[in-house]
Amino acid sequence: MVGKTKKSRSQISIPNKSELLFTVGKDIPKWYSLENSSTLSSSSKPINEKYDKEKCEQIYRIECDLYQKLYQQDQSSDYQWLQTSLSTTSKDRLAALVTLIRRSPIHGIKELENLVNLLRSNIQHRRDALTIAAVLEDIFINIYLPENRRLFFINQQAKQPTTKQTAALAFVEETIKQLYSNFIDLLQQIAHDPIGPIRIKAISMLERLLSQRPEQEKRLLELIVDKLGDLDSNVAAKTLHLLNQLLEKHPGMKTVLVNEIERLLFRQNIRQSAQHYGLCCLTAMIFTSQDNDLANKLIKIYFALFRLFSVKENVSSKFFAILLGGVTRAISFAKVDLDNIIEHLNDLFRIVHSTNFKTSVRALQLLFRIVEQRPEIDERYYNALYKKLSEPEWKNSKMLSTFLNLIFKSMLKDTMESRIRAFIKRLLQLCLFNDVPFICGILLLISEIVKRHSNGQRLLLFSQKQNILSSKNDKTMKDDDDEEEHFHDVVSEDDQPLQIVPEISSWNHKILNKTNQNHTNHYDIYKRNPLYCGSDYTCLHELLFLKNHSHPTVALFAQNLFDGKSIDYNGNPLVDFNSMRFFDRFVYKNPKKQITKHEHLRTKSRHAAGRLYLPKGVKAVAVDSNEYTRLNPAHIPADERFLYTFMKMRQENSDLAQEKKKHKSIEGDIDDNESISSVSDDEFDKYLNHFMDDMDKDEIDLDEDDDNNSVEDIASTVQRIHRNNELKSNDSDDDDDIHNRPFTLNGGDELSDDEQVDDNEHDTINNQHIHENFKVDNEREMKQIKWELDREHTYAQRSRRYDKYMKKTSRRKPKLTRREKRQQMNQKVIKKKKKKHVHFS
Repeated sequence: MVGKTKKSRSQISIPNKSELLFTVGKDIPKWYSLENSSTLSSSSKPINEKYDKEKCEQIYRIECDLYQKLYQQDQSSDYQWLQTSLSTTSKDRLAALVTLIRRSPIHGIKELENLVNLLRSNIQHRRDALTIAAVLEDIFINIYLPENRRLFFINQQAKQPTTKQTAALAFVEETIKQLYSNFIDLLQQIAHDPIGPIRIKAISMLERLLSQRPEQEKRLLELIVDKLGDLDSNVAAKTLHLLNQLLEKHPGMKTVLVNEIERLLFRQNIRQSAQHYGLCCLTAMIFTSQDNDLANKLIKIYFALFRLFSVKENVSSKFFAILLGGVTRAISFAKVDLDNIIEHLNDLFRIVHSTNFKTSVRALQLLFRIVEQRPEIDERYYNALYKKLSEPEWKNSKMLSTFLNLIFKSMLKDTMESRIRAFIKRLLQLCLFNDVPFICGILLLISEIVKRHSNGQRLLLFSQKQNILSSKNDKTMKDDDDEEEHFHDVVSEDDQPLQIVPEISSWNHKILNKTNQNHTNHYDIYKRNPLYCGSDYTCLHELLFLKNHSHPTVALFAQNLFDGKSIDYNGNPLVDFNSMRFFDRFVYKNPKKQITKHEHLRTKSRHAAGRLYLPKGVKAVAVDSNEYTRLNPAHIPADERFLYTFMKMRQENSDLAQEKKKHKSIEGDIDDNESISSVSDDEFDKYLNHFMDDMDKDEIDLDEDDDNNSVEDIASTVQRIHRNNELKSNDSDDDDDIHNRPFTLNGGDELSDDEQVDDNEHDTINNQHIHENFKVDNEREMKQIKWELDREHTYAQRSRRYDKYMKKTSRRKPKLTRREKRQQMNQKVIKKKKKKHVHFS
């Protein structure tokens, strides 16, 4: 056997760290910042030799071999663990590869390639694939990808490598670019997984890569936008959310995103859901004063889609609503000629009259923007808006506040006072058969119009304009008052002149104005044109009804309008006066929890915070608290004054009862049963229903100075009645179970002499005795007092019997076991059956 020969250390070439082109260790800069850094080896000098791809790769391989030999001499436990983990399970292999990459990123390109291959081999295993993909995402973002530039191939770089270091770095950059492209291909495969949550995680990774690093942003954006057409609505909605987040982080990507979504929208055989989510993304963009060109481009896209949807069949109205909303938002920032929009004017009015309420409101908003710049179509617009008020569906729509805001702007913009009066008249007519939030909103809207309009004081007519024809008839009647009788010949049908009706379309308002529209002398509720409905010949009768409304806020608002005062209210009446806000006053929540929840939602989303109701001022004070009763009555709103009055009276009565209780406790004569606070509502209602229903109002004497009518006497009477009713029910139960009891209260004995004397004295009570002692003349009250005395006597008699029995036997009623109770129940059942089967001969 030949022994192994050992070489001396002088014969083994040991590499030194100084031979490496790149320094290794801790706290070294990123690889992409080494070109202009002093960490490069000073031994390298620029050479006029050109480095192509093969030479760059050869230099890098030599560098990696030197690095490998240097660390092969390290026989520490960490190095041995790394070498062992590379050939074990996938988790250990993953950890070892990540450790080697972080030790030296420049020399760890081979480990990065192995990591990408590991993801490719585990692509079918969803859990492992997502884990490896998350690790690769972190490595690319934090180690290899530059923050402010893209990666280039060797032949695309602006500066060709002139040294070995730059040649090796050029090869590293090209390799990272290829590996990153392979990683995106694998993420694309994961994004097409049949399971929806897996696709969502892959899309989230793509969005993070796109938002944090500029490398291959066009391809990443294409992959994300394509997922707007995903079959799963949750995936598409998540993609839309990610795109909105992307625009918040990088507003400069608006144009690029618009181009990509435009490519998606006009793709052939595209699903309608994909177009829907694409339009939602476009309409959610936030414009600035510098986005004029972008707004013009979006308007062109919207109207191109408008023409496309008009030709197609079975197109949902939600597409038109989204399109019109997008045009309305973009037209404020765009510098576009309105001639392109006026071409579609008839289509817009057709949408107003033929689609649902939400879509029609969007069309009216767009028409209002056009009317602001083109006043020649204002009459047609106001006619459509006036007609929309008569439709019943808008009062329960989610677009109610938007529609009322549009009416408010339109009425402020209008210069025709008669048309504004017609709108006010129609709005007040709608208030007569609607709920309280709607009425308060309409009254507040009218008050703001009167306050802000230039001729606001003349808009509210409380006196009717004199009719022209009626005034002429009155003059003729005054001239003929001296005559006794008036005779007129009846004109036959043949002698009547023919009435020539002009052949004019009812929609051509300019020509109608020149004919017979100006001769309106009365108010016509059925007129389609509010300018000629005769609003000057009527007054606001509806305010008389609203002044007497049951809701105090409505009555207050109507009274202010009637008196010519403005309504000062800063909240939202459509929300503050609904039934849920009324019920919230009786749900005493902790305001601190509500405030913290509101702040959390505000940091999360400004739209979510707007949906949470946070009471302020008086509304934030609980109704049953002492702080509420201490408030100044002038600060209480009109809709809570009845609550404040009730709680104030309740607090005063409670304080009075406590004072009297303390006073009686000092005197030593207190009866807890006569406490006012102990009377329940059910007992008091029972008392009133039993004794006060049939009594005439004239017979009721409510004198505050009379002690017999005090609250304390009523309360004590109610307590005695309640107690006697319970005793009566106990008597009936005792009579039914008399045979089953083990003993009786009096033991079957006759009454004693004292009890008989008390009974004789009780029988001598008559009406005269009651009149002298209680000062009562009413027969009904005398019967009631006698009945109360009878019940008290019965209670006292039963108490004496029980005390006598206790003294005689010195034992209480024994408690029965379950078996004894069951036996008693069986005996009762047997007795009932015997009674049913009794036969008479």
